[in-house]
Amino acid sequence: MNKVVEEIMVRLTDKIVRYNLTANDIMDMAAQLNRLAIHKAISEHLETSSMGAEEEEESKASVG
Repeated sequence: MNKVVEEIMVRLTDKIVRYNLTANDIMDMAAQLNRLAIHKAISEHLETSSMGAEEEEESKASVG
């Protein structure tokens, strides 16, 4: 097994045991991380899209 993956698994197992986490706790955290990742991806997409639109408007203004 990859050493990095193995280290992550050991750390996660340690946290689960230390904080007495249940499967529901872990599922809730995973869902929250998923929502954050989706929000970040949407924000980055909108930022990139708006930057592209601004550049397009600027190029039209300089031509016209």
